[in-house]
Amino acid sequence: MIEKIEIAVLDRLNQAFGNTKPALGYHIEKIDSYKAELSDFGTLIKNRRTAALVACGPLSREADYPEGSDYSFSLLIYLYSRNAKLNECSTRFGGRGSVGLYRMITDVVRLLNRNDLGFLSEPLKLGEARPIFDNKVNHFNAACWELEFKGVFFDRFGSWPGMPEPDLLKTIAADWIVNGTKSKTVVEFEHEREENNAK
Repeated sequence: MIEKIEIAVLDRLNQAFGNTKPALGYHIEKIDSYKAELSDFGTLIKNRRTAALVACGPLSREADYPEGSDYSFSLLIYLYSRNAKLNECSTRFGGRGSVGLYRMITDVVRLLNRNDLGFLSEPLKLGEARPIFDNKVNHFNAACWELEFKGVFFDRFGSWPGMPEPDLLKTIAADWIVNGTKSKTVVEFEHEREENNAK
């Protein structure tokens, strides 16, 4: 499911910023899963003026049900921009023929905030947007922000290929001891499935 979320977000970003005619009117040059680009920043700053890099963050189980579990997760998007102008604020505010990082941040938040990607239990919600750096590197002014979105997805047991569907509420068992004698009772229920074919 985590890879499905990341792929869906990349698809939304490509539709908005990566096509021949991007929906939001400008291109982000590199839209991809995060591959440690920020640790090799010299290569990134040389090859790309703008980038949107996506990675899944922390994951935690929120609730268990007979048919599966709810998981909360974080999605991290690194937005990056560089500009050859001498003033460092050009990376944030943009300039002639270039879009600044602030507009990129605003557009990505508008695109993804409250977006359920078509399958999330609770839609993405912006948790925090924070600057990573804003400085001059290799004769370029460069800035990068991290946007953290949070959401919830439901993972159904046996939902991947080859796994049988679980028999829900099929057996309830109870054990007790009366006057030193152990007794066991098993009660079986017919599960009412979605087709409402109750017996």
